[in-house]
Amino acid sequence: MKNEEGDSDCVDFDDTKSLNSGCDSEFEDCNFPKHNPKIGSFNPELELGMVFDNKKEFKEVVVANQAKIGKSIRWSKDDRVRARAKCRTNASRRAKEKAIAMIDGDINDQFSILWNYCNEIVRTNPGTSVFMKLTPNEILNKPMRFQRFYICFAACKTGLKTGCRKIIGVDGCWLKNTMYGAQLISTVTLDGNNNIFPIAYAIVEKENKEIWQWFLTYLMNDLEIEEQYLWTFMSDKQKGLIEAFDLVLPGVSHRFCVRHLHSNFKRAGYSRMALKNALWKAASATTIDRFDACMTDLFELDKDAYAWLSAKVPSEWSRSHFSPLPKCDILLNNQCEVFNKFILDARDKPIVKLLETIRHLLMTRINSNREKAEKWNLNDICPTIKKKLAKTMKKAANYIPKRSNMWNYEVIGLVEGDNWAVDLNNRTCSCRQWELLGVPCKHVISSIWLTNDDVLNYVDDCYKVDMYRKIYEASILPMNGLDLWPKSLNPPPFPPSYLNNKKKGKKQKLRRKENDEPGASRMKLKRKQKSVDCRKCGKPSHNSRTCSFSSDDIEIHLSDYLCSLDSIMVEEASSCQKLKSYLLEEVHLKPANNDRAFHFLYEVATLKKIHF
Repeated sequence: MKNEEGDSDCVDFDDTKSLNSGCDSEFEDCNFPKHNPKIGSFNPELELGMVFDNKKEFKEVVVANQAKIGKSIRWSKDDRVRARAKCRTNASRRAKEKAIAMIDGDINDQFSILWNYCNEIVRTNPGTSVFMKLTPNEILNKPMRFQRFYICFAACKTGLKTGCRKIIGVDGCWLKNTMYGAQLISTVTLDGNNNIFPIAYAIVEKENKEIWQWFLTYLMNDLEIEEQYLWTFMSDKQKGLIEAFDLVLPGVSHRFCVRHLHSNFKRAGYSRMALKNALWKAASATTIDRFDACMTDLFELDKDAYAWLSAKVPSEWSRSHFSPLPKCDILLNNQCEVFNKFILDARDKPIVKLLETIRHLLMTRINSNREKAEKWNLNDICPTIKKKLAKTMKKAANYIPKRSNMWNYEVIGLVEGDNWAVDLNNRTCSCRQWELLGVPCKHVISSIWLTNDDVLNYVDDCYKVDMYRKIYEASILPMNGLDLWPKSLNPPPFPPSYLNNKKKGKKQKLRRKENDEPGASRMKLKRKQKSVDCRKCGKPSHNSRTCSFSSDDIEIHLSDYLCSLDSIMVEEASSCQKLKSYLLEEVHLKPANNDRAFHFLYEVATLKKIHF
């Protein structure tokens, strides 16, 4: 190949030499190892790129090597010109896990250096909160076991207190591989550009009231939450979370993710599309009048669905009842979902590797956002908010403002009755969008245009570039390598007993999505499980194999019933009718068990001289 001058599509000859100096006819020029058939296939030694004389010889050596190392393989290709062997799925998965373990380190070694890791974080990032909780070991005279780990970097504390809105998302996610069985719970807020800003996170054994109380206590101290009414927390109502809030932060406001609310709505039996639309309209309504109208529409569709939704507190899921203090009108807990995906690669690593990966992600993210903000105009607003404001300005052209005085305006739309009252001094509009979000709505923008003022002057300060820069002023500082960490005098903890990393088979990594959820498979439907009734006792939600109501219990129960029949004249009852009705109604036995129970009862009755 010749590389002609000026031909940009061609590459240098040296780069393509290895591709074109083919060795199809003469293998000896390529220095590939060649198999020696004299050695035979009883003790094969395979090397990468080894050459065989024919396919038969190759297959014999592979099969012999399979028996030697005790691995199972399958032939994916086996024809006249090809022979390709692959490890079976389980073998390849285990091989991958072993390779990853060699890279990331042994799990026991990871837990043994946790105290040193804590010392290094505190040394390099003063003001960072790091807490580790241990639990006694079930083995006598052994070091304590790891239980929980909490961390909140000083840069995250400072950023939140300086310029972030006081709305915090709370969520948890499962860890994987060697940390399978543990959970990572986190708190995430939003910066002025509507991007996530992680605050604190912890590795725990599960989600319950006691663990959430432990986590929220540290969080409250780190954020110095005193005026609790100013703060809003958004969650999926995880197990025990609301009870923990009532104990630790009883004065904060709560919001419930509407996607999870709709999921519960469907499970309650209200899965029709019309009901879903009615729920979302009620959640999106910004005024109480509009909310009441949406609930009336829901009542006309389904009275039971209306009763179910009316039992929920509107301030937890509808914009019409949201507090305007956080300057945020989100209905979904997406900031936590984004964070869970942000740390996806870290979630399948051992504990120290996991914590270090998250720290690197946060450190580089804070730095990149700081550098990005330096290129923005200091007197401007953040780009995401600016784009949203530009779209709203196009809609504002359809409204005509009427001046009442210096600050008050009545804005009239194209449709009869589309009138709105605006107060520029108190920054309110009767649609409540300006109050909730802090960004002028279309009615406000049309009024501002009449005053010849700049719309940006009416945007809340939390969206200004100046405030955004203050959020990312602080940095997460770098750390030394493992060998330079300060040595701790505390005995190294053992791994927690709740880890299920020795569980057989492939562990689940992906969350099972609902059929109508974005990203769910469009080719498969989730199987709808039917209610299972026990064949032994007739009660629902379990089968006879797991039933705790044994046959001895049935016989004791029937014997007690016989004793009560001593003083009853049973001759008047029709043959077996009284017994069978008792078996069905009182003991709740299914017909399949009636015959056996009846024969037992008949034998005992014969001894007691009771006749049926």
